[in-house]
Amino acid sequence: MKKRLLIILWFSSIPFGVYSQACCSSGTPLSAQLGLEVIAKGDLLFTVAYDYNYLNDIVKGTEELNSDERSRLSQTIISRVQYGLSDRLSFVLSLPYVFRSENTETEISSFSELSSFGIGDILFQTNYTVVNRKQQVLMLSAGLKMPTGSNSKENDFGLPLPPDLQPGTGSWDGIISGLYEINNIWNGNFHFNLNANARFNGNGSYLNGKQTYKFGNAFSVIMGLSYEMLVKKSFLTPAINISYRRTLLDLTNDALTPNTGGDWLSVVPGISYTLYERFMFLISASIPVFRYMEGTQLTSTYSMFFQIQYTLKAQKNEVLLPY
Repeated sequence: MKKRLLIILWFSSIPFGVYSQACCSSGTPLSAQLGLEVIAKGDLLFTVAYDYNYLNDIVKGTEELNSDERSRLSQTIISRVQYGLSDRLSFVLSLPYVFRSENTETEISSFSELSSFGIGDILFQTNYTVVNRKQQVLMLSAGLKMPTGSNSKENDFGLPLPPDLQPGTGSWDGIISGLYEINNIWNGNFHFNLNANARFNGNGSYLNGKQTYKFGNAFSVIMGLSYEMLVKKSFLTPAINISYRRTLLDLTNDALTPNTGGDWLSVVPGISYTLYERFMFLISASIPVFRYMEGTQLTSTYSMFFQIQYTLKAQKNEVLLPY
């Protein structure tokens, strides 16, 4: 099956700091890419991706405040492998490496940069293809995020960094998602995709067990169109998607955390290039067009996503299944 443009789901919300919440990747931005890809039995899919998220907007409710006091940069390298156990069932393992930094500066004071880096939280997924016809694909997925990343990083004074600057969350989280595609519509080159994702976060231990912190559950929906063009033996696929995400308030010791949670609506344009149905290169951007923040929060100005993918096929030719 020809590789479709992968859909980018972006960035779970996180708390703390001068304005409390910073909307960035909660522990790991593995929700930025669900890993929903139909592969045949015995196929191996290898992926290396780079996720860049720049946060420099301070928003109160729907109002963007005129302030440059705080900025943050979140970067993640994601390594992923997917194996087709059968033509319907596949397993995915994703390992992130996280880099985070934050600068805060006011008229009366300036704080040195806070930063952390390290292995993030591993995600294991089971994908099941319910329908794989010529024009329709329906896939369901269930995943478990494991607390392999550190959530005890400290600053230069030996004080713990806030949870949103830690490489990991310290919690076991469940993720369920689904993908529906309608392929070869209109003149045969257009493809419609609908992608839904829900993340249910557990409690993480923080401050050497003295405090629990639970990132708010997140729910996302993305839909869009892509157009597949044949270029010799390759495929060039531009796409445009609309993303909506809602994140609930975080909990500190089971109490609601102020300045966390909200709603985001963004435009996600992208383009992919597939060579010989084995190599795929992708670039995508996420541009917010509407944001509602609970309280006042630092949130994403824009984000970029780059990916290289290689499929090691068990059979030379792929055949679409008749079910």
